[in-house]
Amino acid sequence: MQKHKMMLLVAIPVTMSLGLLAQARVAYAQIALTPHADMVLDTQALVYPDTASFGRDVNGSPYRTEPLVTFGDYQFATWYHAGPGTGDNSQENIYISRRHLSGNTWETIDTGQQMLNGDNSWDSHNVISMGISNDGRIHLAYDMHKHGMRYLSSQAGKATTSSANWNDPGFTIFNSERDSLNFSGTGLTDVTYPRFVKNGDDMLLTYRSGGSGNGDTVLARYDSDGSTVHSRWVDVNGNNGANVTQTIISGSTGSYTSPFQTPETSNNRNAYLNGMDVGPDGKIHMTWTWRENSQGSNHDINYAFSDNNGATWKNNSGQNLGATISINSPGIIVESLDLHQALINQQGQAVDNDGGVHALMYHRRQEPGFEWQIGDGLFFKGDSAYFHHYRDPVTGQWTESMLPTDRPVGSRPSIGFDGENNLYAAYVSRAGGNDILTIAMAEKMMSSGYMDWKIVLEDHRDWAGTPLLDQTRLLDDGIISIYLQQDTSLAGRTGTNLHVLEFAIATAVPEPSSFAVLSISCLSLVVFRRRRRIA
Repeated sequence: MQKHKMMLLVAIPVTMSLGLLAQARVAYAQIALTPHADMVLDTQALVYPDTASFGRDVNGSPYRTEPLVTFGDYQFATWYHAGPGTGDNSQENIYISRRHLSGNTWETIDTGQQMLNGDNSWDSHNVISMGISNDGRIHLAYDMHKHGMRYLSSQAGKATTSSANWNDPGFTIFNSERDSLNFSGTGLTDVTYPRFVKNGDDMLLTYRSGGSGNGDTVLARYDSDGSTVHSRWVDVNGNNGANVTQTIISGSTGSYTSPFQTPETSNNRNAYLNGMDVGPDGKIHMTWTWRENSQGSNHDINYAFSDNNGATWKNNSGQNLGATISINSPGIIVESLDLHQALINQQGQAVDNDGGVHALMYHRRQEPGFEWQIGDGLFFKGDSAYFHHYRDPVTGQWTESMLPTDRPVGSRPSIGFDGENNLYAAYVSRAGGNDILTIAMAEKMMSSGYMDWKIVLEDHRDWAGTPLLDQTRLLDDGIISIYLQQDTSLAGRTGTNLHVLEFAIATAVPEPSSFAVLSISCLSLVVFRRRRRIA
């Protein structure tokens, strides 16, 4: 505590313009990452055979969300384990592990739930998504690519039960699997891409109902009522019943015409969410691209928000769109990109401490020399770069900045923010024959926003999939915590090391040349803060 008081005493007497402070941070604040921990969750985490559909990396698939979650004093991870057997007799069980944040020892249990759908064609869409609600329940949704719901939840408080209970095979953590959200609810069909979203004391679930190019985005709300044995999902009015879901984006309303495709007009589509996040004021924000049924590529970056728990939605200008958004909804496009812009779906999104919306996406560069050419693939990366799209929470204005192009575009990116809304982007990029982990960052500057991105770390081991960030760990503790699996040269189904990599954030300030600069530098150190102090 004394350390924090001393820093505040140094900073309080200093007065300066906001512009000067911004310039000082540009000139003097230098954020660096230092290795904090490298923890292996499993030496036999599942890797699909090289004949798999949509890639081999089911654990690090970009389609999955929140495989690494901090809740209270614990961090949780979940994955598919490469168990015994071959062919139809192979076993791919769902593992879940936790550690107390005071140490690096993980407590791993086998849930007993097996992959039943994904291993039929080795489909990397059949991911595991995890959420932990405020009542201490663990929620898992898994193994679905247009399949019936597979949902598992624990009883209240089990997330933080004692180690003796957690590690006791006779102690029940989870209730039975079900195909509905509520215990006596309606079974859900055609489910893909489940996503649990923290919503104050409660939680949201979103998923796609239907298929690629012809599906709806659906929302459900969880009520953290720890008095019930089973998890309690409610509708928009708070009622607990058999059917508690709401379609928030329709894939069958409206039409889209493109001169680049045959047929030119598409009457069905689906929205691919980058994310759904709840801001500090309770507003729900989402960005997405459209995938048309008759046209295989994606188009446009879109945005909408809700200020009434998803009951109705508004466009960027605040115009009411009603309960369900469609391609006909006005004012939702924040960047118009046609089908030739190599726009991939399901990339990175975050909403920061001020309510600023960040979408991190790769697509074709827009300057001369990078135009589409005949023969370019739908998602050709050679003319693409990673772009940060930012919505100012006060003005609603969107700005765009390009990340460094030192390395070629590789995996889909993840994005997170620290206590000062500095941004961190993580992705895998090809270099020296390996797919290396790359972390870029941008400080938030009061005068210019996020225009200055720098690569601050590269790990040159050979990695597979998308690096996935633990946003709560970053915000609470100032630690970048990344879930990432090592690649393999073996062609068949196998297992490799699944890591949790951690990096501490350090702010270095060069030797000051005057008291004014010293004061400003001290302020920049004060400004970087954590929500939770590390012992």
